[in-house]
Amino acid sequence: MRGTFAVTSSPVRRVGTLLALLAVAGEARAGDNADLGTGRDGVFVALDAGVVVNAYARVTAPAAAGTSSVTVSTNQGMDAGVLVMLLRLGSAFVPDSGVQASLGLGSLSDVGEFEVARVASVAGNSLTLAAPLGITFAPPAEVVAVREFTDVTVPAGTSVVAAPWDGGVGGVLAFVASGVVTLDGALSATARGYRGGPKVLGASGTGCAGFEQPATKGAPKGEGIVAARFGPTATGRGNVANAGGGGVCDSSGGGGGANGGRGGQGGYSNDNYRDVGGLGGAPLVGSPRDFLTFGGGGGAGQWSYAGNPPSEPQGGQGGGVVWIHAANVVGTGLIEAVGEQTFGNNAGGAGGGGAGGTISIRVSGTLACALVDARGGGGAPVLNEYNAIGPGGGGGGGRVFLQGADLTGCPVDVRSGLGGTAVVNDGNPFFGAQPASTSWLGYVGVAEVDMAPFGADGGQGSDGGDGGGIADGGQGDAGTDAGAADGGGGGGGGGGG
Repeated sequence: MRGTFAVTSSPVRRVGTLLALLAVAGEARAGDNADLGTGRDGVFVALDAGVVVNAYARVTAPAAAGTSSVTVSTNQGMDAGVLVMLLRLGSAFVPDSGVQASLGLGSLSDVGEFEVARVASVAGNSLTLAAPLGITFAPPAEVVAVREFTDVTVPAGTSVVAAPWDGGVGGVLAFVASGVVTLDGALSATARGYRGGPKVLGASGTGCAGFEQPATKGAPKGEGIVAARFGPTATGRGNVANAGGGGVCDSSGGGGGANGGRGGQGGYSNDNYRDVGGLGGAPLVGSPRDFLTFGGGGGAGQWSYAGNPPSEPQGGQGGGVVWIHAANVVGTGLIEAVGEQTFGNNAGGAGGGGAGGTISIRVSGTLACALVDARGGGGAPVLNEYNAIGPGGGGGGGRVFLQGADLTGCPVDVRSGLGGTAVVNDGNPFFGAQPASTSWLGYVGVAEVDMAPFGADGGQGSDGGDGGGIADGGQGDAGTDAGAADGGGGGGGGGGG
């Protein structure tokens, strides 16, 4: 059974044994305390593809719970009155390399936990918030300026996107709209999350199998929630948390990244067809309403030839985060945070796919679209017609939360990406790359729904209540800034499996 489904009028639906579409009850964590906003940024119309509406800054020093001051890398776009999201992006907990057991988000220094606040004043690179923080934010964490629109229109052929995650900022598309979002284009954080393992100089060799295999006989791991374990010296086939492991000599494939579902293992080595592909990332467990996490990056494939490889062995970038509150979302467009599949190659091991990202959409009325898409990216294929070389593992499925009175018009896809394929193989075209189906148990992501109208659950909507509702506490002025409609940004991310 597939991991694509349409939300029905029933509050709970379980799709086979692969995916639970869960009805959630009770209050959200303190972080999601925003409502539909003040409308201070007015009407927004996207005029082109790749429009970025958010501004970003790194948190550069710990901001403790109970304090109101946050030190950031830049104050650009963070003026007094602006709504901001603070998001934790890394964990101080460092699991051993090669551990693929599920990781509970609430126990990982609360990576993915977030909070929405309003800026009261700005002095240099210090932001003073209108209310004390509920939790502590320390590096790696970022501040995202959240736009407050009235009505939003994204015509066909246009898109509003997250800026790419660069290791310090980006990866998040976030806005609130007090009116209608008319969506016929795309709202996208595809390939905007944790980065794939980079290419490195190759080296010939056989018999490699180390979880921490030194470069160049071990390829780089992808990036995940453990920021310190990413880069050209973090090599070998062991995954680190949700990041896929790299391939090892001779020419095994990189592992897929993980988020809601785990990543797939990379394909076999060329020497004796050994099962030593990069391990897939470990899945993250926690409600996508409460934790906003990027998809893990895929590990790079091992390049067994001396010299500089082309770009193809690198791993795919995970999907980022799409977070939207609105009165209604209507149209035939896409909401996506798909993991990246990199291109195939004809020589060394191929890269693992990035995992799907996290999408949280909360509306008071209707949510209608073509698809909410948080699939994992496929593992890269191998095109060599003479040698059996390891393809990349598929990225795990992402995480989705939907809330609204009518969700029946917006199907959801949280399937994993497929393992890559090899032209020369041992009778199995995947040549050890996993998964061989997008609906394999454990690789599919997670989706949750709440059929209560947003704002009717005692404190999460524009009527205030418990949690106050950020917009209606007298914070901020009612300005307009519709000129951002033609703001530029990077193009859309890579495709999924």
